[in-house]
Amino acid sequence: MKLEKKDWQTLQTPILILAAVTAAVISLFSAAQYFNAGQALALHNQQNQLNIARQRYQSSGAEKAMIAEYLPRYQRLITKGFVGEERRIEKQYTYR
Repeated sequence: MKLEKKDWQTLQTPILILAAVTAAVISLFSAAQYFNAGQALALHNQQNQLNIARQRYQSSGAEKAMIAEYLPRYQRLITKGFVGEERRIEKQYTYR
């Protein structure tokens, strides 16, 4: 079947609509891919921040346990006067 000039003129509008719809679909698909990549990056960043917060929380628990373990020993050293506040400033020096 050979298309004549009149046939091409009849098909011109549907072909233009098809081209416009195809271009719109391609651009929407590209925009969706770009948005998806941005969201994946944001999710990755949030997961990293969550992991950092978890590590801080777990290390604070370990520090708290260590303090609880050594606190009685430290308090005994304080009562013996071995550790505590410095009192060098309280001493008065007289110069002659």
